[in-house]
Amino acid sequence: MFIQLKNHKVHIFSKMEIDTSKKSILFIPGAGMDHRILSMFKMDSFVDEYNIIAIDLPGHGYTTGPLFYNVESHTKLCIEVLNELNLKILFYPDIAGVD
Repeated sequence: MFIQLKNHKVHIFSKMEIDTSKKSILFIPGAGMDHRILSMFKMDSFVDEYNIIAIDLPGHGYTTGPLFYNVESHTKLCIEVLNELNLKILFYPDIAGVD
């Protein structure tokens, strides 16, 4: 699925159709990665209760538009995507970095 924002056509990958009544597990792949990182995780047992979603950031995967060079711009884009999908942040997630 794609979401058209002001300057970006953002690619959103979901294991199943997004159901806004479910909670969501959101993956934001790090530098040099895209939605294909989900293939590293066994998420099938979660799809009945959760939306499993990955956002391709600008310059990654299938998302088009100008690149971002700071965290604030990436954050703003992710919030815009969540708003377009009508998904709410229910809790602060654990963050795992890339070494």
